[in-house]
Amino acid sequence: MKYTIDSHFTVIPAIGVEGFRSLKDDWDRLAMNNGSYFPFLSFDWFVTWLKHFPDTQLFIPVLYRNGAVAAIMPMERKTVNKRGIPLQVYAFAGNAYTQARAIIHDSTDPEERILQAEWLLSYFTKHAPDWDFLDLYGLQPENGNSEQIMEAARRCGLRYRRRVAYENCYQDGITLTADDYLKARPATVRKNAPYYRRKMQREGTLEFRLVKNDNNLDTIMDSYYQLYAKSWKKSEYLGPTFHRDLVRMAAAKGWLRLGFLDFNAEPIACQLWFVHDEAASVLKLFYDEKYKQYSPGTVLSESMLRTIMEQDKIRTLDYLQGADSYKFDWVDSLRNRDHLVVYNKTIKGNLLGVLEAMYTRFKKSAQGKEDE
Repeated sequence: MKYTIDSHFTVIPAIGVEGFRSLKDDWDRLAMNNGSYFPFLSFDWFVTWLKHFPDTQLFIPVLYRNGAVAAIMPMERKTVNKRGIPLQVYAFAGNAYTQARAIIHDSTDPEERILQAEWLLSYFTKHAPDWDFLDLYGLQPENGNSEQIMEAARRCGLRYRRRVAYENCYQDGITLTADDYLKARPATVRKNAPYYRRKMQREGTLEFRLVKNDNNLDTIMDSYYQLYAKSWKKSEYLGPTFHRDLVRMAAAKGWLRLGFLDFNAEPIACQLWFVHDEAASVLKLFYDEKYKQYSPGTVLSESMLRTIMEQDKIRTLDYLQGADSYKFDWVDSLRNRDHLVVYNKTIKGNLLGVLEAMYTRFKKSAQGKEDE
């Protein structure tokens, strides 16, 4: 249903895959305002994701200014059971591999973004089909996304709750050379990487390969999956070609940095990185457990970082989701990604908001007593 704000602004939802595809010409124009996160908000990222999740019920409110797209809110409709209550939910579209989620705007001005978010939330309160809460997971606070949406919710009179979605390890403002950066890392990196590299070189042939283009990519991805099956990683519920399609898309865009460490002509470690806007994002890393004694992940990480710093002149290294201890071998900083829940003024929405506020207060009170 169309929501007319004034003579200049309207909100119209794009529904389903066809509605999503109708936005192709405008989507990336807006998503580019997200800098290094653009690959994960780009139109082709969503195309790749939707290919493997075809049952997703897309519902995408679009703000138009004088007939031109001004903001897009990529959402999907779900039914969930929360605290024993069946609820109708609109959530940011994506899965565990969607590394950035946001309203995408044509403006970088914070106040204009708040106003655009307010109009999109107003659409939900006035015209969206029955819903109980908005599930906005994976926001980047450093871009102002969380605060802007919270202010928009306040202006709409909507209750909301903010919590941590996950932690993110990263390094910003890199200006050192690769050599100087690596010299500044902990002793485990400075000593172990060259030690285990020399050890493998004494015992056989060691080669580092970095794949950037789509030449022979299907054969390369065959070895990727074969190696993954030998790693400690659990099987993923993504279908047999998700990463194959993702890598093919990234290669076409120039983002792909797929690294292999070969020992005696056999791949023993692999890492999947994207590089865009002077930032390297580490999406996937694994190794053959049979070679764990050689620390192949450390050796490959050093080769990846050195090569990408030298060739791409990156200023940011981002390990995306999770604060695994090994990541601090390579970066120093930690930040949160936000999870906002915005409650509708329905009976169930209000009840959930009250129950979750009470639960949060109870947890804080219990934690305070434990600390005494």
